[in-house]
Formats: sequence, structure tokens, C-alpha cells
Amino acid sequence: MQKLNIEQRQFYGLSCELPNSPKDRIESIRNIWSEVKSILSKQGIDSYSQSAIIENDLPNSTGTARYLALCDYECNELEEYKLEAGEFLCIEHQGLPKDLGKTLQKIGPDQFKSVTKSLELFLYPENYKPNDPAAIIKYLLPIS
Repeated sequence: MQKLNIEQRQFYGLSCELPNSPKDRIESIRNIWSEVKSILSKQGIDSYSQSAIIENDLPNSTGTARYLALCDYECNELEEYKLEAGEFLCIEHQGLPKDLGKTLQKIGPDQFKSVTKSLELFLYPENYKPNDPAAIIKYLLPIS
């Protein structure tokens, strides 16, 4: 775990509301990524950075939980999203996405007291494979 300063960044992608049911969430996330990948494939793009942002899904959040499937490629079919600059708590997770909670439990709740906004940022390596247990993602939370 470390602290990172991130400059303002622009991403491009699609978003959806997250249902409450874990099974429905997984399906919604798969569908939105499938749509992004289809759009990029039609543009002839097969290699790009992948990121995701989840808004309003942390404990004590208000508002509708929203998932954003993002990349670094700009095209008309994708929405623009700006991430404001700030300091983030960065946690590396190796394994399946569904096991991220286990990684977070090992850190302990005191580390999360400095989180300032209900926003979770996931940075994936290029050509990320979510079913690969050796895959490493970076999970970031704003602390300034």
C-alpha cells in the first residue's frame, strides 16, 4: 500500500447504474465492458489501457452507484470522463476481482479513515484478463 499523487486525467468510456444484486452487478459490468470493447474493435483498436471507476458504492455513500468502464482512446461513441488531480491511497491486488475484499481485509479498516470521496478507481494492466489469478490491478481511493 502506498500513496500516489495523480494529475488530472481524461478517460473515455461508458457508464451504467449498478444494481444491488451481486450477480446482476457482475452481468452489468461484463455487458458494459463488452460494449466498450466492441466500439474499440470497430475502430481497429485492440490494445489500450483499461480503467474503471465506481462512484457512490462505499459505506455511507449517498446517491446511485455508478460503474464507468474506461480507456485511453477517444472516439465519438465513448463519453469523456475527467478524474480530478489528487492524492490517492493505492493498493495492489493480485488475483480475481471477486477476491479484492480479502486483500482489503488484510489491510484493516483504520487505513480507510482518510478516504475523502465515494470513488473507487481501478487501474488494469494493458490486455487485462479478469479470470487470470496472477493478474495484478491497482485499487485507488482518494485521500485529498
